[in-house]
Amino acid sequence: MDVKTLFDSKCSEFDNLCELQNIDYYYKRPIVIFPAGDAGRVLFDYFKQIKNITPVAFGDNDNKKQGAFYQGVPIYSLENLAKEYDLAKCTIIIASHSYFFSIEDQLRAAGVPDECIIDFFALPVIDKDFSPASCDVLKNLKGVWEVMYHFSPEYKKRADAWERRSFMLDNADKIEKVYELLADEKSKDIYRKYIFALGKPDIEPPCKYGIFRSMIEKNQYFVEGIIKVGDKETFIDGGAFDGSETLEVARLGGKERLCSVLFEPDERNAEKIRARLTASGLTDFHVLAEALYDKNTMLSFQMGSEMESVISEAGNVEIKAVALDSCLSELGIDDVSFIKLDIEGAEKEALAGAKNAIQKNRPKLVICIYHKWEDVFAIPLLIKELVPDYKLYIRAHGFICELVCYAVC
Repeated sequence: MDVKTLFDSKCSEFDNLCELQNIDYYYKRPIVIFPAGDAGRVLFDYFKQIKNITPVAFGDNDNKKQGAFYQGVPIYSLENLAKEYDLAKCTIIIASHSYFFSIEDQLRAAGVPDECIIDFFALPVIDKDFSPASCDVLKNLKGVWEVMYHFSPEYKKRADAWERRSFMLDNADKIEKVYELLADEKSKDIYRKYIFALGKPDIEPPCKYGIFRSMIEKNQYFVEGIIKVGDKETFIDGGAFDGSETLEVARLGGKERLCSVLFEPDERNAEKIRARLTASGLTDFHVLAEALYDKNTMLSFQMGSEMESVISEAGNVEIKAVALDSCLSELGIDDVSFIKLDIEGAEKEALAGAKNAIQKNRPKLVICIYHKWEDVFAIPLLIKELVPDYKLYIRAHGFICELVCYAVC
């Protein structure tokens, strides 16, 4: 792969995306928003205030919301929604990051055609007004924009896409080296397309989902054929959020011989995780309200809503950060078998702080590489430097193309 040649080429997948998505096709049909959460309600306000369109209904799986109203518009279960409307003649906008794929599957199972379903994060592709820069009501979705543009605050310079392209060209040799190190053709194809998107100033990050749509896998962190969970695991979860990955390891490998160490700097989330894991019957776990880094230190941390918290120089609180090697030594754990890192741009530092554990145990690694521009090449190269025998795979997950590097021996 030659990066400059790639940047100068065309991508048929993106061309097709632009041809297929038509604002009139979606907006001239009755609009249903699913679910009726915070994002869905802001989206409703956007349509009503900015587009002069009133969505006809909300859908939601929460029976506590079903039967209620938002600004006079009813909230239905999917079953009742299908009774009230011909969903094949509606536009259904899925306004959820966490539950996008499960809602999409639910709609498909109910017979809703794919062309009637639109992804909330696709709206900037078809609707020039859908931007916090041009619409005050959308500024209420601060956390969504953080996710949508794939960058920690210090990297979130949406307008300067040419700087991103220049940065990638300056590091073309490293990018090309990673490409050659990848263990299968699917990884290379995904990586090539992702680098293509980063190097195209006219393709903003939200548009990248269209390039990958046919390649996205649902089982993030547990890709079949790459990650095999055993019946004895010591699992490190960096960026635990709600503890779901620990529960998935337990489901796949069993609870009896599972030890988990979960890092979640937001104490609100950490407390919820402790309660959830206890309720599930797990006993051998440590939930630490700390960040992972390359050394033990205090870091400035932006404490936002549940999905917004991130290490940042502009942070509003100070948090304790630890090197994994130091933490494991204090806990008396030395047999790590599985490490997952999704920590909003601090993955490279956390890997450096886990050097001893990685070199000694050669654990399975699943590391997010989409938060910072450099991550897409710096993290795979660091992993190979730590353990040259690792086989590297790249997969894209989620409807915003969360790029994950998998490393296994």
